[in-house]
Amino acid sequence: YTDSNDIANDLALLKMINPDMASSSVFSPNKESMYHAFPPGSHEGAINFISLMRLLLKDNIYIPSSSALGYQGQIDALNSGANVISVNMTPQEYCEDFSIYRARDRIKRSYEDVINIIHQANMEVGKYV
Repeated sequence: YTDSNDIANDLALLKMINPDMASSSVFSPNKESMYHAFPPGSHEGAINFISLMRLLLKDNIYIPSSSALGYQGQIDALNSGANVISVNMTPQEYCEDFSIYRARDRIKRSYEDVINIIHQANMEVGKYV
């Protein structure tokens, strides 16, 4: 389990290495993993960690809103400090090869879904430069 010491150590490490991108997501037990018996993580914990990263790290760091957070979770992440959105681009014919894609909230989003998530978070789609 992740405790407050783990969180503090993770944040200290991120501050020290000063990455261009850092992410947080919800732990999802996988029956094919040695961690299969552990309980799932909380969306609230992931969202709080995203908020802490935004407060601690430089303004221009990329913090993705992970597709593992689910539809509403991605909106919450964007409202809590995430500034990019993670989209599952794996071709459908390969998704069954990876057990991570069988998770309940881990679904492929259409372009329209992504735009709606961004707009519901009161953000705009940026232009690629």
